[in-house]
Amino acid sequence: MECLTYHREYELAGLGEPGMSFLYNVIKTLKPVKVLEVGFAEGMSSLSILQAMKENNNEGHLISIDPFQSTCWKNIGTTNVKKNDFCDKHTLYETYSCLALPKLLENNEKFDFIFIDGSHLYDD
Repeated sequence: MECLTYHREYELAGLGEPGMSFLYNVIKTLKPVKVLEVGFAEGMSSLSILQAMKENNNEGHLISIDPFQSTCWKNIGTTNVKKNDFCDKHTLYETYSCLALPKLLENNEKFDFIFIDGSHLYDD
């Protein structure tokens, strides 16, 4: 995990180092090939997942859903994914999960692991 390069702008957003390490170890252990992530923000969890998948030597792919990547998050997450050469293993749906999830279901997408860290508001 030490080889990851990333920029953080919002210290309270997303996973910190302990959470990143925990998620990395979960992915290393479970060895999922297809992963879904709801909530992308600065991409900290994405980097952990993608690095573990790379080290697992699988042809894994991560799909992230976040409607605010280019607006509120100023593309920090996508920049972090690019900096670490994970673009070919990552797809971002920049829309609300309530819109993206039915489309994934419609396309019969199946996932080995799902990480949900999107909106933390009761009404969402």
